[in-house]
Amino acid sequence: EIVDYMVNEALDSYLQNYSQKNSQKNSQNDSQDNLQNDSQKDLQNDSPNDSALLQCKILDPACGSGAFPCGVMNEIMRRIDPDKKLTQQERYHKKLEILKKVIYCVDIQSMAVQISSLRFFLALIQEIIPDKKKDNYGIEPLPNLETKFICANALVSLTKEKEKLQLQNIKTIVKQLQLIREQHLVANTPQDKKRLQGDDKNLRKLLSAAMEDAGDLSHETAELLLRWNPYDQTKSTPFFDPHWMFGIEDGFDIVIGNPPYVVLSSNFHNIEFFHSHYRCGKGGKVNLYKLFFEKGLKLLKQNGILTFITPNTFISSKDSVILRQILLENQIKEIIEYAEKDKIFEHITQAVAITLVMVKDEKDYYFKHVKSGIETILSSKIILQNKGLFFKGTNSIIEKIKKQNQKFDSIIFGWQGEINVSTKKENFIAQEKNGYLPLIRGNQIEYYQIINKPVEFCPIIISNRNHYKLKRIVFQEVANAGLERRIKATILENVLCGHTTNYCFPKNKDYSLEYILGLLNSKILNYWFKYYNQTNHVPIGEIKQIPVPVTSSNKQQPIITLVNKIYSEKSKNPNADTIKLESKIDRLVYELYDLTEDEIKIIEG
Repeated sequence: EIVDYMVNEALDSYLQNYSQKNSQKNSQNDSQDNLQNDSQKDLQNDSPNDSALLQCKILDPACGSGAFPCGVMNEIMRRIDPDKKLTQQERYHKKLEILKKVIYCVDIQSMAVQISSLRFFLALIQEIIPDKKKDNYGIEPLPNLETKFICANALVSLTKEKEKLQLQNIKTIVKQLQLIREQHLVANTPQDKKRLQGDDKNLRKLLSAAMEDAGDLSHETAELLLRWNPYDQTKSTPFFDPHWMFGIEDGFDIVIGNPPYVVLSSNFHNIEFFHSHYRCGKGGKVNLYKLFFEKGLKLLKQNGILTFITPNTFISSKDSVILRQILLENQIKEIIEYAEKDKIFEHITQAVAITLVMVKDEKDYYFKHVKSGIETILSSKIILQNKGLFFKGTNSIIEKIKKQNQKFDSIIFGWQGEINVSTKKENFIAQEKNGYLPLIRGNQIEYYQIINKPVEFCPIIISNRNHYKLKRIVFQEVANAGLERRIKATILENVLCGHTTNYCFPKNKDYSLEYILGLLNSKILNYWFKYYNQTNHVPIGEIKQIPVPVTSSNKQQPIITLVNKIYSEKSKNPNADTIKLESKIDRLVYELYDLTEDEIKIIEG
């Protein structure tokens, strides 16, 4: 249903643009009122005419098993033949026409391209009724999909966008190539296929030479283009050019898909190319799905539609500011978030988002954001005024928290745990001895206590900090985004902290450790953190940015007293129920942030 939703939203947007474009063309001949009526009729019609849908050019740049392009074909068929009045043979030929005119696929993996092709073969075969009386049971030869499903790296381009291939002789060769590939798609005999492939190779030589002579390509690039053989799907080509490979000169109408989610290492083979050619490749961690967003928008024509399903971390993560800027420079239509518990992908626990964006230079517009079934209308103008560019709505609770005159950064020192439990594990022992301290991992931290007695001990000497000598607040660094409570903290001393924890302590005596702990474990700070953080991590850097009230020692004292009571009870009984005491702390913190009863109900609920 995710595929169906994304395909439908993309096609609806395309048809709306198509209708508006045609209305403008016909404005000299028709009255404006009639045009609006016709446009509305087109959009309300369950089965738009063939000409609109069959003019659409749709690309999946990382097609995988072909779920999205196959979803496109099925939905266009549904719209063209909603009542299934076409015969199976007519449906076969209509599907073939959609495949020929509308669908384009790329994937870097040969196996993915071949599986996608198989998926389409099966979709076509289901429309064929075998007839034993006819030659080959009446089954028509399946199409040759080599020139529609390309095995290539969609993120790497070799030629200048829209500046080459403008000379008439070059345009003529490109058109001839496209004609040959259309003929090859439906070629029935091995002889025809071999002849067309030979013609294709000769034309590619002519085109490569013509482009080199025109100064559009270096000799090395021309050779690389020439070596590309669309008819060999077992080899992955290290570049992608839609004009050279598909004959698409002015961009696609729709780019759709589920691009790979991979953080690239510093020695990844194309990392330098991404650093120099992508805005999303500069600074911080480079993730493939962000590059696909940027590339996908470049592959579209004006008013073209991009819809991807990706991790939702780009909505608020600090290393996604550039991607958010790129999306806002176009026109976002909607962003729909799904939590990890929704299990969008059967074998993957991942919070994801569907994003629909149009290539359009628009700086002041509104778009829809949906999370947990709650729809918010966001203003691009307001987001652009926010330095962090968070794709978030706001409410009175968030605004009141923002009004505080300081952030945690002004009252605490904070770090990630000092011991890397992955690279230093050979140093850990199971028995306590001189020169060693208990090692605390994130999964041992709970509210106001540690759970599971430490069973690992780490030599003090491998720590490059002396913070173990101090009383410090320690909290989990890894906490699943779907958890109701994300920040869990307690006070510890004379321990070493693994890197799956974070810790902090006051900068001065104006704020007590117990008071800061009461704030960190409060529901209102958890509400703020969950509002902005979609990852499985609780970074100390984000904790430092949470606004906190300026409070005197007198105002801190009631919270300090309650925190000490909690520790007193837990020292007597680790399983003691301290919920009432924690609720009293929450009420005091609500007062510090000046929340109303209705706002408190939202947080509590």
